[in-house]
Amino acid sequence: MKWIGIAILLVGIILCAGCTSTSPSGPVSLTPVTTPPTTSMNVTAKTITPNMIGIWSGNATGLSTVRGYAENFAMKYNITVQKGQVFAGIKEYERPDGPVLSENFTGAITSSGDIYLSDAIAGIQIGKIKDQNNVELVYLEDGADSKTMIFYLTRK
Repeated sequence: MKWIGIAILLVGIILCAGCTSTSPSGPVSLTPVTTPPTTSMNVTAKTITPNMIGIWSGNATGLSTVRGYAENFAMKYNITVQKGQVFAGIKEYERPDGPVLSENFTGAITSSGDIYLSDAIAGIQIGKIKDQNNVELVYLEDGADSKTMIFYLTRK
């Protein structure tokens, strides 16, 4: 008796679990339906890459985990090569404890005017072109003496 009750219950569940949607009216086509593409107003504007060649100089303010806070030390970026959106040059910077150092760097400009630089020794810079002769850069360096600095540079 127990088995008959379970069998009836299973048959009822199977019958109730059937298809609950209605079938489409008319013949069923085996050809896929394609929707014509919609037209949109997406227009790609031609990117005009700014000329970065020249000497950019200004002051930096920053914080080092070893040396502490420093402000108004001189920075100079001499961009000598540019091919499209990528460029390279030499930067000179005055360390807060006195010596002036230099190193090579490479960089790129995005179509939205963001700037990314990579130093030959250590660190990266992320920035924005403010106008044709002014940029703002943030320097980041990790490690035992991590550093964060901000530069405001003007082309001379």
